[in-house]
Amino acid sequence: MAEYAFNYDLAQVGQIADSSLRRVDSDRIASGLVPYELEFGVAVHRNEAGAVGRGLIPWTSVAVDGGEVFGVTVFDPTQIAGKYVGAMAVSVLTFGRIYVLTQNGVSKGDNAYLIEGTGLFTNVAAGNKKVGVWQTDTGAITSPVLAVLSFNLEADI
Repeated sequence: MAEYAFNYDLAQVGQIADSSLRRVDSDRIASGLVPYELEFGVAVHRNEAGAVGRGLIPWTSVAVDGGEVFGVTVFDPTQIAGKYVGAMAVSVLTFGRIYVLTQNGVSKGDNAYLIEGTGLFTNVAAGNKKVGVWQTDTGAITSPVLAVLSFNLEADI
């Protein structure tokens, strides 16, 4: 029987939510990104060039300039700092269910959106990019709360 040294909460930001169909890709952090790190459970863009170089940058970065969302960074228990730091491969969920923070209350089945320019997730459509469907009910909230996002940019879900 395997034993693990970590005791986790029931869910972590960026944790894959279940064993349903999913796709996880990887890339490195853009070498010119300051600070040179990425949090778990954040939307990222795959940057091809420019001042920060090729690699992943957070969706909040000004370097996005209308680019496309690549995916959501996946929780990695081997990262002692609690985030991806430095020149390393970063796992990114590009399709599937993942725990993220939502800025407002959501209901199961609501469309999920990425708030343009912030990288935060919501169920409010106005001016935001559709990225999937919420899989949990959070109730009415006034601060960030963990919710399961079924992330899918390839279909009208």
